[in-house]
Amino acid sequence: LREEMHKELLKLSTNCTQLLANQSSHFVWIDEPEIIRQAVQKLMQ
Repeated sequence: LREEMHKELLKLSTNCTQLLANQSSHFVWIDEPEIIRQAVQKLMQ
């Protein structure tokens, strides 16, 4: 159900990206800071 809901959310915009942090808990910035760094870097391009 969660995956289906996320796919529906992606359809709401033509300019969006979904990133999966499979190795993290609720605190992605603590558990997988590299994902956050990459996302911010991509946003700033």
